[in-house]
Amino acid sequence: MSKPLLIPRNRLSPEVIAEAEKHLSKRDKKLAKLIRDVGPCTIGESNSSKFEMLISTVISQQLSGAASTTIFNRLLECAGGRTNLAKRLKSLSFEEIRACGVSSTKANSILQIAELVTAKHLDLDALNDHDDEAVYRTLTSITGVGPWTVQMFLMFALQRTDIFSPGDAGLRRGLMRLYGMQDKPTETDMLTITEKWRPYRTVASWYLWRLVD
Repeated sequence: MSKPLLIPRNRLSPEVIAEAEKHLSKRDKKLAKLIRDVGPCTIGESNSSKFEMLISTVISQQLSGAASTTIFNRLLECAGGRTNLAKRLKSLSFEEIRACGVSSTKANSILQIAELVTAKHLDLDALNDHDDEAVYRTLTSITGVGPWTVQMFLMFALQRTDIFSPGDAGLRRGLMRLYGMQDKPTETDMLTITEKWRPYRTVASWYLWRLVD
């Protein structure tokens, strides 16, 4: 009988998420109440490919969830569907991508990512085996891909457990509401405040987003 596949402890799974909820509840009373009110975290549940998730994250930069979803769906329609999406996007012109509502910088990023993937210079699935810093180095070498995009990819595509994005406006609003802050915390303040949530800051982030949804 084959042995069950073990998920690394730095990857989200139902068991790791349950462990995270217990840990966070012990470390932070306010977060404990939020966890009770919201219920179980479902951040690990997605059927999208890593390529789709990276492209949709690029589109999401500085946009609302509704706006980015609309634009991504337009892009899918323009490309003719999800099948062989990288190849389909590579075949689109810059102008066709822009016509979907994508900015010039993001259109360049999308085309570059599609080219790298189809040419097999970028293997997104192989990033599962890279540590967080290696993922940062790989993805930030792409035009228009900065820390926020990588952090979202680490959270949602690679399902890493201990990622926090201090530049995310939703997380800032969530922290302010959770702790009743009047003034906006700086990114340094946010990292200091959330230090006690290690090694499960990804799960804590998911709850902060629920607080401001």
